[in-house]
Amino acid sequence: MEQDMRDAKPWWTFGYVWFVLAGPIIVVVASLHTFWLAASTPDPVLDTSVVSQSQAPAQQARNHAQTGAPVAGQMDLPAQGQAARAPSAP
Repeated sequence: MEQDMRDAKPWWTFGYVWFVLAGPIIVVVASLHTFWLAASTPDPVLDTSVVSQSQAPAQQARNHAQTGAPVAGQMDLPAQGQAARAPSAP
């Protein structure tokens, strides 16, 4: 028994130990780097009072989803067995 203990190598000399530890070490380093990037470069504040023409459909749909009001140009879905109808003019 004592002979086995003297012949045993330290744990850090085995390659598999470093192979197993490499994954968690890489994840910790990557998460610290990600935190540093997020903390050092804040997001710019956007002016939400101005809606560009390209964002208008998304803005309309967002407002419709929150209020339940119909969106202009939205097609009414028919009940089962009825024909579809075009949106009415405002």
